[in-house]
Amino acid sequence: MPESSKREERQKCWESRDLYFGCLNSLSIVAPGEEGSQCSAQKKVYEKNCAESWVRYFNTRRVLGEQQKEVLAAVEKQRLEAEGKGFR
Repeated sequence: MPESSKREERQKCWESRDLYFGCLNSLSIVAPGEEGSQCSAQKKVYEKNCAESWVRYFNTRRVLGEQQKEVLAAVEKQRLEAEGKGFR
């Protein structure tokens, strides 16, 4: 398969992933698959345009990324509280 075809396939995958994740974001849903029938059209295109291993990777990365944001926010809150008490 020519490199240009592979590049186009990756681009289609990324675009369909972004549309699906955008739909999830609009519903305030982090974990793919928890949206029920909502976003079903976007999910179908995403799963069609991306290899199954990519879908698993992107879905896992989305959830882990959100968990990481929560942990970092908690750490920052603790840091600010400690600074307020005179700890550095």
